This record gives sequence, structure tokens and C-alpha cells, in this order.
Amino acid sequence: LFLAQRSHRRGPPADQNSSLFVANDSYKKDPHAAAVPSAMYSLREATLAMLVWSLCVGSAMAKYGGLGIFVQHGMNRTSYVSRLVAAMPWTAFTAMCALVGGHMLSIKTWASQRDRGVSTVARDFSMSTGALTTDLNDLKERWTKRGVLGWAARQTVFLLLHSGAILYNFTPGPLVDTFGGAVVDFLFACLMSAIVLHVQGEITLKRRKTYAAACFHGCVILLTMTFGFIYFDLNHQPVVNALAVAVVRAVMHGDLIEFKITVICCFVEMKRVSTWIYNAAVYLPRFKAVARVIVPESQVNDDDDDDDDAGASISSVVIGGVVGGGDGRITFSSNTLDRLATQGRVGENKAREIVWDSEQSKKDVAHAISLKGSLPPWLQPETFSQAGLLRALNTKYAKCERRAALLLQESPQTDLVVRASGRRALVFRLREPRLNVKLAPLIVVDDVPNYVPEMHSMDAARFLAHYCCIRTTSMFLLLALVHAMREDYDSELPPCISGGCWELDRFRFSEREVKDLPDFVRRYKQFIDVWWPALIIGLPYEVALFQASAVDGRYVLVEGSLASRRGSTDVELPAFPVQVTPYDAYSAYTASTVPAAERALNIEAFRECLVERSDAELINGVREHFA
Repeated sequence: LFLAQRSHRRGPPADQNSSLFVANDSYKKDPHAAAVPSAMYSLREATLAMLVWSLCVGSAMAKYGGLGIFVQHGMNRTSYVSRLVAAMPWTAFTAMCALVGGHMLSIKTWASQRDRGVSTVARDFSMSTGALTTDLNDLKERWTKRGVLGWAARQTVFLLLHSGAILYNFTPGPLVDTFGGAVVDFLFACLMSAIVLHVQGEITLKRRKTYAAACFHGCVILLTMTFGFIYFDLNHQPVVNALAVAVVRAVMHGDLIEFKITVICCFVEMKRVSTWIYNAAVYLPRFKAVARVIVPESQVNDDDDDDDDAGASISSVVIGGVVGGGDGRITFSSNTLDRLATQGRVGENKAREIVWDSEQSKKDVAHAISLKGSLPPWLQPETFSQAGLLRALNTKYAKCERRAALLLQESPQTDLVVRASGRRALVFRLREPRLNVKLAPLIVVDDVPNYVPEMHSMDAARFLAHYCCIRTTSMFLLLALVHAMREDYDSELPPCISGGCWELDRFRFSEREVKDLPDFVRRYKQFIDVWWPALIIGLPYEVALFQASAVDGRYVLVEGSLASRRGSTDVELPAFPVQVTPYDAYSAYTASTVPAAERALNIEAFRECLVERSDAELINGVREHFA
């Protein structure tokens, strides 16, 4: 009986969103195959599978006699999560989600993915079946070929084995064989369920040790769960408020395009007054020794393939021309503006697709409004009406379109009211991609280079001269600091913060390894050209343009310049200051009595903390990795 032939078909992978919670009738199964793993397994594998199976759902077997586990719920429709819930006691299900989901959401797991090269900056902290599939493919390759696996990666494999999702040879196990779908569906179901259970107080995730997806898609999923639009009812059945999920996605599409265009406006106004001039030629004689070595062009692709239009993969080769180009004009990428022109009002279009007059939609609206006490200001009852939602999105998109038209003029303009005199500065507030909000103290950047040439495959002497040239810029320091957060501190804020202020006395951070410099140089170029301003090297941030007051030494926020979006935090972000006092010298910054929330340190103060590579180290590194 145990080795009987499988009489069902494994279902397709679930869609990479909340569809695992949504009932569907595409999963049909012979109930008599409930306790029967496939005959594809050898006797040894089958024995192991049965042992794992008994640990995973043995209690459910006893309760339902191995048959009722697949009794269909309500109009012959069930979801993947519903089947998992039905297969075991509720306490077992919550414990499994806490263990498996908590592990997959942990910073250690993300760091493992980063170190194994299965995550890119664009997909860092992503929440999708696509990201999990990439991870699983790498784990399978390493596991079956006895490759090196760190602790977190081994733990992922062991959890899959002990849950019955895979067999020892990484083929699908009895859990997949029984419940359908794919291995990634099980991981994704546990991951999403863990967050829902955490929000409902059934389990407790470690908020400081749990990553929060920073990509657009992940932010939408996390917030819909955080707001209570996906939940387990009193009967422990998963419920999805489909209308509310659609509303959140539509609103966040509008928020994202507004954020990115606002960043472009801020950068353009800073580039207009930049005093930095590109001159790599002065560094060239220092690196003639490696003139015959060729440094390959970076192959990184940080394309935000689904932040504006989920599922649309757009190559960096065919989008994002550069406005300007070293001829004195303002230089920036038209990537974001091109998307707005070609894709249109994505959020508004999605809002128009919502069906508002069905009975289920009316119930969804009533449920969403009942949660108004816990919803943020940008998601109040009027947002859950067709007229209110479209009105809000029209206002947002109209503003973006006006700004895009100004930016694309022969001489790029913005609608920011900036005086001709008075120093300008960008004020950044970095934060960690975590469920909770932990913000870095304010950082001032007072010069954004207008033009830096594109670096293609070239001899090492020219490449290193180019690198040393951009190393003198403030933007280099900012990106080096953020890169250190991602690589050296596993995306946490650097350990040089005390009492809400920077404390740099003993802080040091390093440049990237020489082998990684082509990627860093490419990302530097993309960031100063605001090619992809949604994140900064994969991490969330806020930025605004400030200008020196004509009255005192403070800087005042330029109206309309704040680029801020909540992302996937479990609470709203604190208000951004409307005035700051910038300090160029660290000594003056530490001696100041200005409140920490209004005190901003010039990024140039971090230059003494940067451990720069000597010319000899750069030359030796080039020879080692590229010769």
C-alpha cells in the first residue's frame, strides 16, 4: 500500500503573492492517495519518507484516518495553506510556521543568500517565490554535489528534510507529493503564515532579527499582512481581503513613482550647483604598471523588474537613456520617466480594475473600514471607495507627470522653489530593512557630481584612475558606508551610533575588495544618475533637499522635496525634520546642543573613518583577480 502508484498530478507552483491563502479549485486529488507517497521513491527513500511523514502529520493521520485530510472545504475549494492547517493540530501548524518561516525570514538566512550569490542588490530582502526558487536551486546544487554549506543553509535543508518537503537527494518529498504544488510553495506558505501569525499574536518573531522585504512586491505583501488584510479566522482558516490588498497595491504604486521622481528632482537641483569636476587623468600615471591588464565590465543588473509593474522584466539595455552627458547640461537617467511614459498610471489602472459592487467586495470594504483605528493616515476609509481611491491616485500621478515634463525639457527644470543664493544640501536618513523602525542619524551630502562617464571594459590603469577620481566625492563615502552596512554588518546600522547621534571616534569601515570594484563603480554611476532611486544599494532610505536659511545657520526643508515611503516597517516612520543644523566638522557636531533629531553630520566627516586601499594594494588586487 505504501508503495502504491501515485494517482494524482503535482500542481503548478503558487503565484508569488498571497495566492497561497486564496481558495482555488485547480487542485484535484484522489483522497485514497492521501497516505501514499509516490512509487518514484526507492524503498530506502520511502522508509525515510514515512519516518519524516509520521513526524510531520502523524497526529492528523490518526485523527482523520488518512482520508479526511483531503476533504474539501466549502464549495469544493481549498487553498494550500488550508490544506496544511487541516493536516495537523493548530499548535503543530503554528510551531512549524514559527520554526520554518522564522528561519527563512531571519537575517542569518539572508546573509547566507548574499554570501552564496543567490541574491542581487535589486532583489535583496525580496519576498517572492522567484527569490526562494533561486535559493533552493543553489542549495540543491551544493547539497547534491557536496558543496560547502554554512550553518543557515544547512538549517534550511534540514528543515525541508524534517518537514517532508524533500528527500535526502533533494527530490520532492511526501509533503509535496501529498499537498501538491512545489517545494517552494511550502517554504513560502510557512514564511507568509509566520508573519500573519506574528501579527495576530499567535507566535512571536524576533523583530530585530527578522528581515523586511525592501522591494516593492515584498513591501506590499508585508503591509497587507501587517494591516490585518490577510489573517486566520476563529476556525483557523486563512482569509484574504482581496479588495483591500488591491487597494494597498494601487496606492503603493503611486507612492513609489512619486518617491522616485522626487529623488530625481532633488538630485537635479544639487547637480545644478555642483563644483566637482571629473579629472581621472591626474591619477593615471600612478597605475601605468597594470596598463596591459583588462578589467571586465560589471555584469550586475540591479533592474527593479517589478516595482512599477509586477512581472514586467525590463533590460537595462533598452531603457533609461541619460539626459545630458558631459556637455555642461544636467545629467541624469530617464529610466523612471520613461517608465511613467510607457507604462502610464500603473496604480490608477490597477485601481480601475477593482470590482466594487459585488457582495464580497462590500464585505471586504466593511472589514477594511473596521480596522481604521490601526491603519496609517494614507489608508483611511475614503481610500476604500472607488471615488476616493481614484481621486487620491489622480492627484499623485498628475503631480508626477508635471514633474516629468519639466525634467525632460531641453534644460531640465523642477517645481522645487530653491533660491539662487544659499547653500544646498541633501539630507539622508538611512534605515535597516527590518520589521521595526531603527533610523540612522541624519547625514548631509553637499555636492552631487553632475557628470561621471560610463565605465566599460578597459585597461586597469584607466579603471583605477577612474576609481580614485570618484573616491574623492561625497557620494562615494555615502555609498561605501551603505555597502559596509549590507556586507559587513548584515544590513544593520553601523555600530557608531549613540544617543541618536553619530559617534565616529573608534569607527572604521573599508572599501570593497578589488574584485568587487567594477560592481561598485557601476552602482555608483547608477546612483548619482538616479537610474534606480527606489533603494540605495538594496537598502531603504529617505532623502530631502535643504537650503541654508538667510537668517541663521540652519538649513530649511525645501517644500515638496521630501522623498519618504514607509516600506515594510510594522509602524509608520517618524516625521522627517523640517529644519536641520549641519556640521562639517565632527568636533562641532559632538559639542552641539542642538537636539539629535535636528543635527546632521556632513558625510565628509566619515572620510577619516574610511580605510582606503593604497596604490600598491589596488595594483596587486588587479593583478590577482583580472590578469
